[in-house]
Amino acid sequence: MKLKEDMKKLLDPIDQLNLYGYEIYFNNFIKLFKKNSLPNSILLNSPKGMGKSTFAYHFINYILSTNQSDNYSIDNYSINPNNISYRHVCNNTHPNFFLVKNSSKEKQIKIEQIRALKKYLNHSTLSSEFKVILIDNAENLNLNSANALLKVIEEPNKNVFFILIQNSNQNILKTIKSRCIEFKLIFSRNEQEKIFKSLFRQYDFDINSCKNIYKSVTETPGNMLKIFSLLNLFNKDFSNNNVENIFNLIDIYDKNKDFEILNFVSIFIENFYTNLCKENYKSFNKHYFNFKKVLKILSDMHKFNLSDKNNLTFVKEILYYETR
Repeated sequence: MKLKEDMKKLLDPIDQLNLYGYEIYFNNFIKLFKKNSLPNSILLNSPKGMGKSTFAYHFINYILSTNQSDNYSIDNYSINPNNISYRHVCNNTHPNFFLVKNSSKEKQIKIEQIRALKKYLNHSTLSSEFKVILIDNAENLNLNSANALLKVIEEPNKNVFFILIQNSNQNILKTIKSRCIEFKLIFSRNEQEKIFKSLFRQYDFDINSCKNIYKSVTETPGNMLKIFSLLNLFNKDFSNNNVENIFNLIDIYDKNKDFEILNFVSIFIENFYTNLCKENYKSFNKHYFNFKKVLKILSDMHKFNLSDKNNLTFVKEILYYETR
Protein backbone atom coordinates (compact mmCIF):
# COMPACT_ATOMS: atom_id res chain seq x y z
CA MET A 1 0.00 0.00 0.00
CA LYS A 2 1.44 3.37 -1.07
CA LEU A 3 0.91 6.72 0.60
CA LYS A 4 -2.13 8.45 -0.83
CA GLU A 5 -1.69 11.34 -3.24
CA ASP A 6 -3.70 13.70 -1.05
CA MET A 7 -1.18 13.26 1.76
CA LYS A 8 1.75 13.90 -0.59
CA LYS A 9 0.07 17.13 -1.69
CA LEU A 10 -0.59 18.05 1.93
CA LEU A 11 3.09 17.78 2.78
CA ASP A 12 4.76 19.10 -0.40
CA PRO A 13 6.30 22.59 0.18
CA ILE A 14 5.32 23.74 -3.31
CA ASP A 15 1.65 23.28 -2.38
CA GLN A 16 1.82 25.31 0.84
CA LEU A 17 -0.04 28.51 0.00
CA ASN A 18 0.36 30.02 3.48
CA LEU A 19 3.62 30.93 5.20
CA TYR A 20 3.79 30.93 8.98
CA GLY A 21 6.43 32.41 11.27
CA TYR A 22 8.74 33.77 8.58
CA GLU A 23 7.49 37.36 8.50
CA ILE A 24 10.78 38.94 9.66
CA TYR A 25 12.93 36.85 7.31
CA PHE A 26 10.55 37.50 4.39
CA ASN A 27 10.51 41.26 4.91
CA ASN A 28 14.30 41.36 5.14
CA PHE A 29 14.62 39.45 1.86
CA ILE A 30 12.17 41.84 0.20
CA LYS A 31 14.26 44.83 1.34
CA LEU A 32 17.42 43.25 -0.09
CA PHE A 33 15.68 42.51 -3.37
CA LYS A 34 14.25 46.03 -3.76
CA LYS A 35 17.67 47.54 -3.02
CA ASN A 36 19.32 45.26 -5.60
CA SER A 37 21.36 43.86 -2.72
CA LEU A 38 20.08 40.28 -2.76
CA PRO A 39 23.06 37.90 -3.01
CA ASN A 40 23.21 35.87 -6.22
CA SER A 41 23.82 32.68 -4.24
CA ILE A 42 21.85 32.08 -1.04
CA LEU A 43 22.05 29.10 1.29
CA LEU A 44 19.04 28.54 3.58
CA ASN A 45 20.00 26.38 6.53
CA SER A 46 17.76 24.91 9.25
CA PRO A 47 16.68 21.51 10.60
CA LYS A 48 14.48 19.37 8.34
CA GLY A 49 10.83 20.25 8.68
CA MET A 50 11.38 23.91 9.62
CA GLY A 51 9.69 25.22 6.45
CA LYS A 52 12.68 26.62 4.56
CA SER A 53 11.54 25.14 1.21
CA THR A 54 8.08 26.63 1.74
CA PHE A 55 9.74 29.97 2.51
CA ALA A 56 11.81 29.70 -0.68
CA TYR A 57 8.76 28.98 -2.86
CA HIS A 58 6.92 31.95 -1.36
CA PHE A 59 9.82 34.32 -1.97
CA ILE A 60 10.20 32.97 -5.51
CA ASN A 61 6.51 33.64 -6.15
CA TYR A 62 6.94 37.16 -4.77
CA ILE A 63 9.75 37.80 -7.29
CA LEU A 64 8.07 36.21 -10.30
CA SER A 65 4.54 37.55 -9.71
CA THR A 66 5.39 41.19 -8.94
CA ASN A 67 3.93 42.60 -12.16
CA GLN A 68 1.18 40.02 -12.58
CA SER A 69 -2.45 39.81 -11.55
CA ASP A 70 -3.16 37.69 -8.47
CA ASN A 71 0.35 38.44 -7.30
CA TYR A 72 1.87 37.54 -3.95
CA SER A 73 0.06 38.92 -0.89
CA ILE A 74 2.50 40.50 1.54
CA ASP A 75 -0.40 41.41 3.84
CA ASN A 76 -1.01 37.80 4.86
CA TYR A 77 2.07 36.09 3.37
CA SER A 78 0.19 33.89 0.95
CA ILE A 79 0.36 32.69 -2.64
CA ASN A 80 -2.70 33.13 -4.84
CA PRO A 81 -3.36 29.74 -6.48
CA ASN A 82 -4.72 31.54 -9.56
CA ASN A 83 -1.43 33.33 -10.18
CA ILE A 84 0.06 32.31 -13.52
CA SER A 85 3.63 32.10 -12.19
CA TYR A 86 2.54 29.84 -9.37
CA ARG A 87 0.79 27.49 -11.80
CA HIS A 88 3.86 27.39 -14.07
CA VAL A 89 6.21 26.73 -11.13
CA CYS A 90 3.97 23.88 -9.97
CA ASN A 91 4.09 22.37 -13.46
CA ASN A 92 7.82 23.09 -13.78
CA THR A 93 7.13 25.09 -16.97
CA HIS A 94 8.09 28.61 -15.86
CA PRO A 95 10.76 30.06 -18.20
CA ASN A 96 12.37 31.97 -15.33
CA PHE A 97 12.48 29.16 -12.79
CA PHE A 98 14.56 25.99 -12.67
CA LEU A 99 14.33 23.31 -9.98
CA VAL A 100 17.04 20.84 -9.03
CA LYS A 101 16.27 18.20 -6.43
CA ASN A 102 16.60 14.48 -5.95
CA SER A 103 13.50 12.45 -6.80
CA SER A 104 11.69 10.34 -4.24
CA LYS A 105 13.32 7.28 -5.79
CA GLU A 106 16.86 8.71 -5.87
CA LYS A 107 18.99 9.55 -2.84
CA GLN A 108 21.37 11.78 -4.80
CA ILE A 109 21.26 14.79 -7.12
CA LYS A 110 23.13 13.60 -10.19
CA ILE A 111 25.48 15.44 -12.53
CA GLU A 112 23.00 15.10 -15.41
CA GLN A 113 20.65 17.44 -13.54
CA ILE A 114 23.38 20.09 -13.24
CA ARG A 115 24.19 19.70 -16.92
CA ALA A 116 20.52 20.36 -17.68
CA LEU A 117 20.71 23.47 -15.48
CA LYS A 118 23.80 24.71 -17.32
CA LYS A 119 22.05 24.16 -20.66
CA TYR A 120 19.03 26.11 -19.39
CA LEU A 121 21.21 29.05 -18.32
CA ASN A 122 23.15 29.08 -21.59
CA HIS A 123 19.91 29.31 -23.56
CA SER A 124 18.55 32.05 -21.32
CA THR A 125 21.43 34.53 -21.20
CA LEU A 126 19.87 36.95 -23.70
CA SER A 127 16.90 37.65 -21.46
CA SER A 128 17.17 40.47 -18.92
CA GLU A 129 14.43 39.07 -16.69
CA PHE A 130 15.18 37.62 -13.27
CA LYS A 131 15.76 33.90 -13.12
CA VAL A 132 15.65 31.83 -9.97
CA ILE A 133 17.37 28.49 -9.54
CA LEU A 134 16.21 26.41 -6.59
CA ILE A 135 18.51 23.62 -5.40
CA ASP A 136 16.42 21.68 -2.89
CA ASN A 137 18.05 19.15 -0.56
CA ALA A 138 21.48 20.44 -1.53
CA GLU A 139 23.08 17.96 0.88
CA ASN A 140 22.11 15.25 -1.63
CA LEU A 141 24.48 16.57 -4.29
CA ASN A 142 27.07 13.88 -5.00
CA LEU A 143 30.70 14.85 -5.53
CA ASN A 144 30.42 15.12 -9.32
CA SER A 145 27.19 17.13 -9.30
CA ALA A 146 28.52 19.37 -6.51
CA ASN A 147 31.68 20.19 -8.46
CA ALA A 148 29.65 20.86 -11.60
CA LEU A 149 27.31 23.17 -9.68
CA LEU A 150 30.31 25.00 -8.22
CA LYS A 151 31.45 26.00 -11.70
CA VAL A 152 27.98 27.33 -12.50
CA ILE A 153 27.74 29.36 -9.28
CA GLU A 154 31.23 30.83 -9.71
CA GLU A 155 30.20 32.69 -12.88
CA PRO A 156 26.70 34.01 -12.14
CA ASN A 157 24.74 36.37 -14.37
CA LYS A 158 23.64 39.37 -12.32
CA ASN A 159 19.97 38.52 -12.99
CA VAL A 160 20.29 34.88 -11.91
CA PHE A 161 19.66 33.96 -8.29
CA PHE A 162 20.56 30.62 -6.77
CA ILE A 163 18.69 29.49 -3.65
CA LEU A 164 20.12 26.38 -2.02
CA ILE A 165 18.21 24.50 0.68
CA GLN A 166 20.26 22.54 3.22
CA ASN A 167 19.15 20.48 6.20
CA SER A 168 21.46 21.55 9.01
CA ASN A 169 22.16 18.01 10.25
CA GLN A 170 23.88 17.17 6.96
CA ASN A 171 26.85 18.69 5.14
CA ILE A 172 27.41 20.10 1.68
CA LEU A 173 30.68 20.71 -0.16
CA LYS A 174 32.62 23.45 1.64
CA THR A 175 33.57 25.16 -1.62
CA ILE A 176 29.89 25.54 -2.53
CA LYS A 177 29.08 26.84 0.93
CA SER A 178 31.88 29.40 0.65
CA ARG A 179 30.34 30.79 -2.56
CA CYS A 180 26.98 31.42 -0.87
CA ILE A 181 25.66 33.84 1.69
CA GLU A 182 24.29 31.57 4.39
CA PHE A 183 21.09 32.38 6.25
CA LYS A 184 20.54 30.22 9.31
CA LEU A 185 16.81 30.17 9.95
CA ILE A 186 16.45 30.02 13.71
CA PHE A 187 13.21 29.84 15.67
CA SER A 188 12.62 29.70 19.41
CA ARG A 189 10.53 26.91 20.87
CA ASN A 190 7.61 29.34 21.32
CA GLU A 191 7.88 30.47 17.70
CA GLN A 192 7.88 26.85 16.54
CA GLU A 193 4.81 26.15 18.64
CA LYS A 194 2.94 29.02 16.95
CA ILE A 195 3.90 27.67 13.50
CA PHE A 196 2.88 24.20 14.57
CA LYS A 197 -0.56 25.30 15.78
CA SER A 198 -1.14 27.38 12.63
CA LEU A 199 -0.43 24.35 10.46
CA PHE A 200 -2.81 22.17 12.45
CA ARG A 201 -5.59 24.77 12.27
CA GLN A 202 -5.07 25.10 8.52
CA TYR A 203 -5.71 21.39 8.00
CA ASP A 204 -8.53 21.20 10.57
CA PHE A 205 -6.66 18.81 12.83
CA ASP A 206 -7.84 18.54 16.42
CA ILE A 207 -6.14 21.31 18.41
CA ASN A 208 -6.09 19.21 21.59
CA SER A 209 -4.20 16.48 19.75
CA CYS A 210 -1.94 19.25 18.49
CA LYS A 211 -1.05 20.22 22.05
CA ASN A 212 -0.47 16.63 23.12
CA ILE A 213 1.72 15.74 20.19
CA TYR A 214 3.77 18.90 20.57
CA LYS A 215 4.43 18.31 24.28
CA SER A 216 5.15 14.64 23.73
CA VAL A 217 7.93 14.94 21.14
CA THR A 218 10.37 17.78 20.55
CA GLU A 219 10.52 18.09 16.76
CA THR A 220 10.16 20.63 13.97
CA PRO A 221 6.63 21.69 12.95
CA GLY A 222 6.90 20.12 9.49
CA ASN A 223 8.04 16.75 10.78
CA MET A 224 5.34 16.70 13.44
CA LEU A 225 2.70 17.52 10.82
CA LYS A 226 3.91 14.58 8.75
CA ILE A 227 3.88 12.23 11.74
CA PHE A 228 0.39 13.27 12.79
CA SER A 229 -0.84 13.05 9.18
CA LEU A 230 0.52 9.52 8.86
CA LEU A 231 -1.17 8.36 12.03
CA ASN A 232 -4.39 10.09 11.03
CA LEU A 233 -4.31 8.71 7.48
CA PHE A 234 -4.02 5.14 8.70
CA ASN A 235 -6.62 5.59 11.43
CA LYS A 236 -4.06 5.43 14.23
CA ASP A 237 -4.81 7.66 17.18
CA PHE A 238 -1.93 9.73 18.50
CA SER A 239 -1.11 8.53 22.00
CA ASN A 240 0.74 10.08 24.91
CA ASN A 241 2.37 6.65 25.17
CA ASN A 242 5.39 6.94 22.89
CA VAL A 243 5.81 3.17 22.59
CA GLU A 244 2.32 2.88 21.12
CA ASN A 245 3.14 5.64 18.62
CA ILE A 246 6.36 3.83 17.70
CA PHE A 247 4.53 0.56 17.14
CA ASN A 248 1.90 2.32 15.01
CA LEU A 249 4.55 3.99 12.84
CA ILE A 250 6.43 0.70 12.46
CA ASP A 251 3.20 -0.92 11.26
CA ILE A 252 2.68 1.91 8.78
CA TYR A 253 6.24 1.55 7.51
CA ASP A 254 5.78 -2.20 7.14
CA LYS A 255 2.84 -1.52 4.81
CA ASN A 256 4.50 1.26 2.77
CA LYS A 257 8.26 0.66 2.85
CA ASP A 258 8.77 4.43 2.86
CA PHE A 259 12.11 5.00 4.57
CA GLU A 260 11.18 8.50 5.72
CA ILE A 261 8.79 6.80 8.13
CA LEU A 262 11.79 5.07 9.73
CA ASN A 263 13.18 8.54 10.47
CA PHE A 264 9.98 9.36 12.32
CA VAL A 265 10.25 6.08 14.22
CA SER A 266 13.76 7.11 15.26
CA ILE A 267 12.44 10.49 16.48
CA PHE A 268 9.97 8.81 18.83
CA ILE A 269 12.52 6.22 19.95
CA GLU A 270 15.03 8.93 20.86
CA ASN A 271 12.37 10.76 22.84
CA PHE A 272 11.29 7.52 24.52
CA TYR A 273 14.82 6.68 25.67
CA THR A 274 15.53 10.24 26.78
CA ASN A 275 12.56 10.08 29.15
CA LEU A 276 13.35 6.51 30.17
CA CYS A 277 16.92 7.40 31.18
CA LYS A 278 15.70 10.38 33.19
CA GLU A 279 13.19 8.25 35.08
CA ASN A 280 15.51 5.27 35.57
CA TYR A 281 18.95 6.79 35.78
CA LYS A 282 20.28 3.77 37.72
CA SER A 283 19.70 1.64 34.61
CA PHE A 284 21.15 4.25 32.28
CA ASN A 285 23.86 1.99 30.81
CA LYS A 286 21.38 -0.77 29.92
CA HIS A 287 18.92 1.66 28.34
CA TYR A 288 21.64 3.47 26.42
CA PHE A 289 22.98 0.17 25.06
CA ASN A 290 19.52 -0.84 23.84
CA PHE A 291 18.92 2.62 22.41
CA LYS A 292 22.07 2.38 20.26
CA LYS A 293 21.15 -1.15 19.21
CA VAL A 294 17.69 -0.12 18.03
CA LEU A 295 18.98 2.93 16.14
CA LYS A 296 21.64 0.80 14.40
CA ILE A 297 18.99 -1.66 13.24
CA LEU A 298 16.89 1.16 11.75
CA SER A 299 19.96 2.84 10.25
CA ASP A 300 21.11 -0.38 8.57
CA MET A 301 17.63 -0.95 7.18
CA HIS A 302 17.73 2.48 5.58
CA LYS A 303 21.36 2.35 4.49
CA PHE A 304 21.17 -1.09 2.90
CA ASN A 305 17.53 -0.89 1.78
CA LEU A 306 16.54 -3.72 4.10
CA SER A 307 12.88 -4.40 4.80
CA ASP A 308 13.34 -7.41 7.01
CA LYS A 309 10.22 -7.92 9.08
CA ASN A 310 12.30 -9.78 11.68
CA ASN A 311 14.28 -6.60 12.38
CA LEU A 312 11.11 -4.66 13.08
CA THR A 313 9.81 -7.43 15.34
CA PHE A 314 13.13 -7.38 17.22
CA VAL A 315 12.85 -3.60 17.71
CA LYS A 316 9.34 -4.01 19.06
CA GLU A 317 10.49 -6.70 21.49
CA ILE A 318 13.30 -4.54 22.86
CA LEU A 319 10.94 -1.61 23.44
CA TYR A 320 8.26 -3.81 24.93
CA TYR A 321 10.62 -5.24 27.56
CA GLU A 322 11.98 -1.78 28.34
CA THR A 323 8.53 -0.80 29.58
CA ARG A 324 8.02 -3.80 31.85
